[in-house]
Amino acid sequence: MQNGFESISENSDTSFDHYAIYDKDSEPEDEYGKGGFMKISINTVVAGRYEIVQKIGWGHGGVVFLCKDKSSNTYKAMKIVKSHSYYRQEFKDEVQILEKISSTSDNRYAVKLFEHFKIEGKNEDHTCAIYELLGVSLYEILKCYSFKGLPIQLCKFIAKEILKALSYFHNDIGIIVGDLRLKNILLPLTGAQSASLIEKGIIEQKLDCAVFKHTETPHSVLNKTLGCNFQIENVVKPKGAKGKKGKKTGTSRDVLKKLNRIGLINEEFVLKFTNLSSASEISTYCIRDVPTLHYKSPEVILSTGYTTAMDIWSFGCILFELVTGFCLFEPLKGKYFRKEDDLLAQMTEIFGEIPEEIIQKSSVADKYFNENAKIKNIGMLRFWPIKDMLIERYGIIPEEAGPLAEFLKFVMNYDCEKRPSAVQVLEHPWFKMKCKEECRVSKEKMRELENMVKMREFAYWETCLKGEEYVFASNYK
Repeated sequence: MQNGFESISENSDTSFDHYAIYDKDSEPEDEYGKGGFMKISINTVVAGRYEIVQKIGWGHGGVVFLCKDKSSNTYKAMKIVKSHSYYRQEFKDEVQILEKISSTSDNRYAVKLFEHFKIEGKNEDHTCAIYELLGVSLYEILKCYSFKGLPIQLCKFIAKEILKALSYFHNDIGIIVGDLRLKNILLPLTGAQSASLIEKGIIEQKLDCAVFKHTETPHSVLNKTLGCNFQIENVVKPKGAKGKKGKKTGTSRDVLKKLNRIGLINEEFVLKFTNLSSASEISTYCIRDVPTLHYKSPEVILSTGYTTAMDIWSFGCILFELVTGFCLFEPLKGKYFRKEDDLLAQMTEIFGEIPEEIIQKSSVADKYFNENAKIKNIGMLRFWPIKDMLIERYGIIPEEAGPLAEFLKFVMNYDCEKRPSAVQVLEHPWFKMKCKEECRVSKEKMRELENMVKMREFAYWETCLKGEEYVFASNYK
């Protein structure tokens, strides 16, 4: 039933008391049963309409399957939500946000939810949701680069698309995304995935990693990924135009029309945001607990209010991750400190001391800071400014690391009231700067940098043992 819950019997189609065929990256077995995932088999027909074809992903709230809609002969994504009341409520929150987005005339950046209903499992009911079928996430693209970072020009292209989406959510819809991270941002289906669906009815490969490696040209990546002839300006060749060696090539529009007919991908490339259960209307500031600590902004940790600025901070974290392959912040729990303590300490080490006036606004400041506005539960800090880190740890050449560091400092202002909007970030000159042909240092230079970092680490611990304060000295202007 569209936009509602329709209960169907366990015996209406086939038994749900079977495991699906899962890949090695599978959800934990112990999370099945009461309050958890639902056991279901491949080829099961749900609601007399949706035939489960294969599993394509899973998350903390449910498992996602590729399914064939028999009524329209198209493919869609089916998510079966965990049965615990927390995840039911989380899904209801997402439905409210998606319905608000779908009511607008230009719903380009959020995954489309077609319908949702209840299905009866062996132990309890589960919510089943039918979404549009999308392709790989930005995380999977990063994985194709062996987590060594994407070409900076490609990062700029993706960053612009993310910011355009955030501008749409913030200004046109009036919502805060909340849980903004690479795994929640998806691309359209790849050319290989689309062809596999057309020919065999399954997705045989998640991503052709060879397409992405060793390229600095974003539109060539997208062309190969989508199997089209896109240019950056979306210029297409005339129909039947000759390509290399006199071979005729169809236009991107021809390819896309074919895929559009079976409802697979849209004509214009955009990034799609999924898992909007943590989103909230700006006017209510009612954000559910954001599960991904790595992307939390200072004001979220310090409980000084939720605004669209928290998404801009998360965007900065995402950009760093795309460029380097690693999270900007990787907080750990220690014997005498929490992960949140470590996160605030890492922010301080990279971007400098958090201003006292921001700390004073927090009702929970005494949990993290002493009377001198210093980190309370962690001792000596190892300051490593963002520019130095980009060069020394990740091998970004100084000519690229400097402008990128300034851009990140602009985006990740501690003061959420002074942090720029998505529109303002899009206007930053960093986007207009041409990238160097080779943005990373050689292997030999990288080994030199690694040795230098080890020596600095040794100097830090030597200073700690003496009970002295470690002073970081930058090697770059």
